[in-house]
Amino acid sequence: MSNRMVYFGTRGRMAWVPAPKVNMPRGLSGWSTSSQRLNGSIGVRRSAGKHRVYDLEWSLKNYDDISYLLAVLNGDYDVNPNEEKPEIYFFDPFAAKRNVLPDMLASPWKSMFNGRNLMKGSVTSEDVVRSTGDTYPAHAVKIETNTLPATLESHEFFIPVPPFWYFHFGALGSSDLGSFGIKPAPSGVETSVSWLPDATTFLNTTVQAGADGGILVRYYGTDLETPGEVTLAGCMAVVTQDSSPPAVQRWTPGQGSSALAVFGEPALSGYSSELDLQALSVSLVEVGP
Repeated sequence: MSNRMVYFGTRGRMAWVPAPKVNMPRGLSGWSTSSQRLNGSIGVRRSAGKHRVYDLEWSLKNYDDISYLLAVLNGDYDVNPNEEKPEIYFFDPFAAKRNVLPDMLASPWKSMFNGRNLMKGSVTSEDVVRSTGDTYPAHAVKIETNTLPATLESHEFFIPVPPFWYFHFGALGSSDLGSFGIKPAPSGVETSVSWLPDATTFLNTTVQAGADGGILVRYYGTDLETPGEVTLAGCMAVVTQDSSPPAVQRWTPGQGSSALAVFGEPALSGYSSELDLQALSVSLVEVGP
């Protein structure tokens, strides 16, 4: 990957585009509140579940350099424009070598504390306090079906991996009814992921993206006639150009995002008509999976 290009677009229509300018805001956002007590102290609460926000800006670009960006941001390449589904994905180079997963998938415990539910359908969740002697989160989540028959299945996550790059994945947990599956988008062969053997390992399954780019990640179980459960402590994924998994020393929080939506409208500013230079800025907020 060139340090001047990033992989950006909609599913099936992603492309390498000029990198946005430096000092790009890319943090997580959630709610927070505080209360001042009569004794002068203060209490603060904030949401465990969060969403990522990107403020992207391209300065002094030829119109031909940003025309694809404008089409993506305008919804011209949305697969289902009438369904108000988010379509935009961004391969964040900051996330690729750390943990490219969205926050809700990397840290499943947050679903217990007002975060979004990782699983579809009718489920019951229970907090599991873990040992704090490793780098994974101190809490895991135990998820059980509470209607039968049922299939315990997560939302499907699209990870914007460039064509023919490698996606290295690992999940710490246990289950009596299924496992994670990862496959090249849109319809590659799914690889079943074995649970990591212990909390000192982080990656154990590698899948190469296809010509269309992108990797699909989901948890799936078989149809259940008796109650089943899965316990998830944490997930991690790293993206590389070569097939060798990188040496990972610790679990890290998710640095990527699920599907993004344009917040407000993109701003286009003319700089010089003679030189055909313009500036483009936009805010993208995570609303996926």
